Amino acid sequence: MPPGHPGLGMEQMCWKYWREFPAWEGSRSFVMEREGVVVAHGSVIPLTCSSAGQRLRIVNLIDWAALRDCTGAGITLLKRVGQMADGVFVAGGSPTAQAILPALGFKPVGTAVRFFLPLRLLARLPGAFRGRTAAGRLGRNLLLAAARGHSGAVPPAWRVRHVLPAELQSLQFPTPRLRQQERAIFERTAAEITYLLNCPAAPGKFHLVERDGVIAGYFVLTLAARQCRIADAWIDSDEVDDWRILFTLASRQAKTYPQVAELAAVANTNVETQALRQAGFPRCGRVPLRLWIRKGKGPETVRYQMADGDAAYLHEGD
Repeated sequence: MPPGHPGLGMEQMCWKYWREFPAWEGSRSFVMEREGVVVAHGSVIPLTCSSAGQRLRIVNLIDWAALRDCTGAGITLLKRVGQMADGVFVAGGSPTAQAILPALGFKPVGTAVRFFLPLRLLARLPGAFRGRTAAGRLGRNLLLAAARGHSGAVPPAWRVRHVLPAELQSLQFPTPRLRQQERAIFERTAAEITYLLNCPAAPGKFHLVERDGVIAGYFVLTLAARQCRIADAWIDSDEVDDWRILFTLASRQAKTYPQVAELAAVANTNVETQALRQAGFPRCGRVPLRLWIRKGKGPETVRYQMADGDAAYLHEGD
């Protein structure tokens, strides 16, 4: 990270490491020192995993790094952090981390698919002719826009309402809960959503989704420079078309922000993956998901959203 990187801003670091977080006491940043020198670091995002009649206290380890000449420092820190919870969850990670995790007992719990949707085709035009890759991206986005067809259709009974962070605690709205076809799910509370909305580097916007005047679900958009992200989304339905409408409404809302060039999302359930494709979102990569459980047997799969890690706000600033 070069000087000036959004992730190194003091306000962002205070929010990520030290600002009060629901159901967690004290700092969420941990270091290992050797003779007064920091040799490893890791930070946690607290999560609650609902699985098979139990609720597990899980931490997602982010900003995990160690000096190359301090063999085992990063692994030792990981193990110490793991003793603070029922398990450790990791989404993605560097090639080095991916090679290490299986040997440490981390089991695969699914693969999330990345999606993106170009919203303003000419937003990158000033740099579109610097190379073949950029020019090809522009052409691809034009074809994707033409191919969307009726994917953006939304019945008139559906409405979206923007809600300020201060109003969330007094609202009653459906939040992620375990359904029959899912093995495990990360729960979400209004307090945790409020915390995400206050991210300095990628401010969040909370939107309620109503059908026939009744609250049906919600989505959270985070503004990471010129990319908008569906950091979290939920609707109490197993119907693909209901989820398609939710994502279509999110794309319409994202386009109201003039600086946004594209919208990104992730999904690893069949319903949500189908819905994003039907809403016109092309696939653009995969994220391996791994979980380590301290005692007993963990779930085989777990639903994942950007809000379950740092993918909701991590960006390079451009």
